[in-house]
Amino acid sequence: MRACCSCTRVFYLGLMLAVASTLGFAQQQAGEASLTVTVVDYNKDILPSAQVILQGAENFRQTLLTDQRGEAAFAKLPSGKYRLRAEAEHFEPREQAITLKTGSRRITIRLEVAQLKEEIVVRQSERERRTDSRSDTFTTILTEEQIANLPDDPDEMKAALERMAGPGAVFQVDGFAGGRIPPKSQIRQIRFRRNSFAAEYHQAGVVVVEILTKPSAGALHGSFGYGFRNQTFNARNAFAPFRAPEGLQRFEASLDVPVRPSRTSLFLAGNSNQAYDSTTIVAALPTGALNDVARQPSRDLYVSARVNNTLSKSHDLKVNFFRTGSRRDNLGVGNFSLTERAFSSSSADHRFQVSESGAVGSKVFHEFRLQLHWQNVSLRPVNDARGLIVLGAFNGGGTQARSDRGLAEMEARENVDFAWNQHAMRAGIMFEAGNYRNLNLNNQNGTFTFSSLFDFLAGTPSTFSQRVSIRPVDFSYLQLGAYWQDDWRVVPSLTLSYGVRYERQNNLHDSNNYAPRFGFGWSPFKNGRTTIRGGLGVFFDWHTAATVSDLLSEDGQRGTSLVIRNPGFPDPFSGGSRIVLPPGRSQSSEDLRNPSILQAALDVQRQLPLGMSMIANYSYQQGFHLFRGRNINAPILGVGRPFPDAGNLIQLESTARSFSHILNLTLNSGANRRLSWMASYSLLKKINEADGPLSLPADNFDLRGELGPASDDRRHRVIITTGIGLFKGWRVSPTFFYTSALPYNVTTGRDDNGDTTFNDRPPELTRNGARGADTWDVDMRLSWLFGFGKADETARTGSSTVVVQAGDYGAIGGQLGALQKKWRFNYYIQATNLFNNFNPINFVGVMTSPFFGRPTAAAPARKIETGLRFSF
Repeated sequence: MRACCSCTRVFYLGLMLAVASTLGFAQQQAGEASLTVTVVDYNKDILPSAQVILQGAENFRQTLLTDQRGEAAFAKLPSGKYRLRAEAEHFEPREQAITLKTGSRRITIRLEVAQLKEEIVVRQSERERRTDSRSDTFTTILTEEQIANLPDDPDEMKAALERMAGPGAVFQVDGFAGGRIPPKSQIRQIRFRRNSFAAEYHQAGVVVVEILTKPSAGALHGSFGYGFRNQTFNARNAFAPFRAPEGLQRFEASLDVPVRPSRTSLFLAGNSNQAYDSTTIVAALPTGALNDVARQPSRDLYVSARVNNTLSKSHDLKVNFFRTGSRRDNLGVGNFSLTERAFSSSSADHRFQVSESGAVGSKVFHEFRLQLHWQNVSLRPVNDARGLIVLGAFNGGGTQARSDRGLAEMEARENVDFAWNQHAMRAGIMFEAGNYRNLNLNNQNGTFTFSSLFDFLAGTPSTFSQRVSIRPVDFSYLQLGAYWQDDWRVVPSLTLSYGVRYERQNNLHDSNNYAPRFGFGWSPFKNGRTTIRGGLGVFFDWHTAATVSDLLSEDGQRGTSLVIRNPGFPDPFSGGSRIVLPPGRSQSSEDLRNPSILQAALDVQRQLPLGMSMIANYSYQQGFHLFRGRNINAPILGVGRPFPDAGNLIQLESTARSFSHILNLTLNSGANRRLSWMASYSLLKKINEADGPLSLPADNFDLRGELGPASDDRRHRVIITTGIGLFKGWRVSPTFFYTSALPYNVTTGRDDNGDTTFNDRPPELTRNGARGADTWDVDMRLSWLFGFGKADETARTGSSTVVVQAGDYGAIGGQLGALQKKWRFNYYIQATNLFNNFNPINFVGVMTSPFFGRPTAAAPARKIETGLRFSF
């Protein structure tokens, strides 16, 4: 393994030397000209996917779509006179005459909004634009090459984006939340947006990852892709006794069909994944230590259809349909869990989306979104035998994961923008409704829990628990949100933003959910290169449908819990010392209310030389009335249970608190066609009193010890992404990740207070009082883009037209010529954890375990994937 690691290090260093020797490649040939056109809107914000048409003598005609930076680059042009035209949806086209001479030239074209430019468009200076709360000043936009560097598998891509965005990131695809990330071939742009003080946002302090899909290119286009991976080139996991069998085959296809040119287009796409990964099993059995691997097959099929229709010059209609079917086998296996506890999952997820936007009169712009979502999920165990939980040693028997869940949801949103003098206002309303069904048969045959392997050998379990009297759960769910906000331009360098949001839902009696927001944007210097933004706001959180379903499934009518202390074994009802508790149930506190968060933040953005930029932001959050569970019938020392005729009464309460400090620093390179990079550092401290809405405290009547690090409290995080253009279409893109250790909870392994929950801690420790280990890895992607064939011939004029779509894996670093070909191929080889660094996880906090204080698993070892994408 060390030799293999050394080879990869040499390979990586060799690539870096190749980069250094090729940065000056491709000089302009004598007599040739090049032209870079940047298309921006009236605010000088870039316009990706704008169409740029260059016409010259002898019926020469070339068309490009602008990339992430709003740029279209024309290369190897003969000197002479040309007509240049730029077009984009919702904007008036602009045309001008230019003369090109030998060498490079850059031109910026500004487009005005169609029809509305006289009434509601106000030209902004650089200071005005950067202090506008709706601008991209504090938004990190991934460049086209950075998107190309992401994994091709949608699930792996989402995981990579979550690492970049930080904990709690919210994903939106074309403005809709939820659902699966589309295949990379469909993605036009990815943006990390921070503007939580706007009243239109529900979440507090999170990064919104906005994913925008490609528009129609106006001509027939398509792509086909294939990705492959198996254990041959992978490394062995540090906890696996041998290199486990792993494999992946991914097929991807898309087709863009112009139904009515410049009016209606149809976009079809599909993605199929067939994979089998492996998980490690590390356990202590009565016969000795066990170290094994288990194969986990999975299948996914994603299909989508999208219709874009231009209703009028200022109105667009989009209709989307998505379906994702998946199957997972051998779930529930790994770490302490043996293969006999395996279960399978099958699901079908459907989403239907409609969005319409455009001008209403001359001074109002509206946007309407409707989403219908329906889903079915089934879990089936390998066997339904009684479960065996031996704390810190092994988990055996049947997992009894058997359930059928279904949901049907509707979401409707309407946003309206309007202006008055120096005020830019927005108002909106959101309505969500859902119906949820759940037949949860988990643990219907019961589970024994042993405090240690010694107790298992002695045949003395601590508890036996079983769900009985199970009935289906069926309930409805309604949520309403409305907001108004105003951005007031006080002076050109200062904008004040204020607004209020109101939220209400049907399963809580709390109706006093008014959330005021205030913010400001200030550009203190005349050159507009420095922008300061800050704000203060109140946010509320929902009582989610998942929590409601968990409460109802054991509310005493749809299910109850049977718990026996000191049961017999294997017959729990045998033995003279057993204590059979009365039936238990779950309930909500009478004064339950929506959790709330107070947030304050300060951001600074600075434009640096060479096109670089830096963003620094600090935020403080304090949570009030957060959800936590509490057993209100836990025994009191010397008194017993407060309600002797009842068992465990798990009550959902809104009594927990949280505190967090987050500092982020991001440095981004300029639009360099040979080298692009982004570096980010985060310093974080998160403290709370509960890890989840129904997590129970160690002492149900003394909650002071519950204030401790949050389960996702990684204090330090570093990410460095780089893209380097080599020669003849080759490109290398390394990415470095570092995160400091996560906390974990230390428990005694015994039920010291008799509440039948094994989370008792030593008196000197708080919740999550121990730390694991730091982790780091390097991912790298090497790609080669090449093409052939002449450009499409237009029937009328015989002129050649090439349409290059954004996201075509990076039209930079010697790849531009290939992108101008009719047929294009992109080959890649991608490595995750290139240096095969050992990253331990799953530290054991059970003091009775032979593994106490040690990890029992490791993050994935090096994996290498290769693939090819063909597009036309």
